[in-house]
Amino acid sequence: MVYLTKPQRKSLHRVFVRAANNMADNTVNTALYGPDTSRAAYITFRKTVMPLLAGNGCIMVHWCGMWLGIETDGHTHS
Repeated sequence: MVYLTKPQRKSLHRVFVRAANNMADNTVNTALYGPDTSRAAYITFRKTVMPLLAGNGCIMVHWCGMWLGIETDGHTHS
């Protein structure tokens, strides 16, 4: 299990909701995220988080065909 800071958890949830909203608008075609914003769907998404091996606390998550990095302060970048 990957330890997430509170800012990382908030950013990760925003990314998850954005994917779900895009799916509802038919702008994202990926079955993993679906339009489901339930707790169970979020937990499934959260389990896909990987730590960056550089050891600086950044996490990586595959989202909408690209990798996003989320820093310990919550800053998200692709």
